[in-house]
Amino acid sequence: MSNIAVIGDKYSIIPFALIGAKTFEVESSEEVIKVLRDIIKEEDIGLVLITQNMMQSVQGELEEIMKNRSKPLISMIPSAFTESKPINVRKLIMEALGFG
Repeated sequence: MSNIAVIGDKYSIIPFALIGAKTFEVESSEEVIKVLRDIIKEEDIGLVLITQNMMQSVQGELEEIMKNRSKPLISMIPSAFTESKPINVRKLIMEALGFG
């Protein structure tokens, strides 16, 4: 069974911690890359959600890290301080688990 990991600021990751996701509080792009490299080593992580402000700061490095990998699925989510359109998290989770 695949698990979910969430990377972002402490306010954005709290709801995910409440539903049992592995959460990683970060404050810089360097921390995001370090945490992401650690997460990739874990075989049980199927979906990584990264807050929008953090994702934008590491886009180039992220593409390089994931260039030859199909797992985990990485997606951007709005942070607690970002205005954006809602995403279908259920659909992302189902895809990460192999049902989509």
